Amino acid sequence: MIFVLLYVLATAIGNLILHLIGIDMPLMLLIFLSSSYAIIFFNFINLPQLTQVYVQLFKLKLLYLLLSIFMVLMWLGSFLVPIYFLPSIYLISFMSIVATLGALALFYEQKSRINLLKFFVLLINLLLFYVVSSFYYTSWKFIAMVSICLISGISGYGYLRTSGVFNKHNFTASQLLMVRFWSLWLVSLVAVLYMHYLGSISAKYLLDGLIVAVLTLIVPLYYVQKAVEKIGANLTSLWMGFTPFITFIGEKIMLRDNFGYTGYFALSLTIILSVFYTIHHYQSKQINAANSKSGA
Repeated sequence: MIFVLLYVLATAIGNLILHLIGIDMPLMLLIFLSSSYAIIFFNFINLPQLTQVYVQLFKLKLLYLLLSIFMVLMWLGSFLVPIYFLPSIYLISFMSIVATLGALALFYEQKSRINLLKFFVLLINLLLFYVVSSFYYTSWKFIAMVSICLISGISGYGYLRTSGVFNKHNFTASQLLMVRFWSLWLVSLVAVLYMHYLGSISAKYLLDGLIVAVLTLIVPLYYVQKAVEKIGANLTSLWMGFTPFITFIGEKIMLRDNFGYTGYFALSLTIILSVFYTIHHYQSKQINAANSKSGA
């Protein structure tokens, strides 16, 4: 349990620090530096498997290309929205979209009414969130925010599904972390070279990039991986639902945010995910109990 709580805290703090650092630093330079640190770290800790992983990756190059596209679109959104809008807005949107698409996929796979109900409840909550958000931004900023959130959230779901295929090819979570940031690094490098940002790299920017890398790209991913190992994916995903609300509290403390509506939607998302997790857990226990009786 401790690992998932550390993930929630690290993600909340990381996104708040990202907002504070990102508003004073060129976006693509920040992405380039932080992704560079992440690549170095994850490849270093997996050094004994380096050759094996990249040889295997070359055999799955088309699948990796798809993963890379999802990765770039997902992470660009995860930088843009927390920096130029609010971290809680991005986390509410991202987690709602991923959970909504997941519920819809489960409905088609299992034809379960509870998953269909979950899909509509999450969708309505997300649409209401966007409707209320529209009153706080100009039309163009609102359209930009929603568009980026939708692209990032859909790409995030696509990334999860694609990484699941990699797992079937015997790629571990740690091995995926080795290769997942290359596309983001390459896109940001091209942008940095085009905008002539390399010459503006300073000791402050190097330190800021390291802080963002540790708090957003390294520590949360490590903790969520350990949480899945210790308590399972379902329980981990439930506790992850608390992240937007904890982030909202952090915004009130660190950013003096006046957009109180995000707190209500962050809390409603947590309640929705908790209720449906409880129902799913109860139904699973009933099915297991029935199977045990029939087996006896």
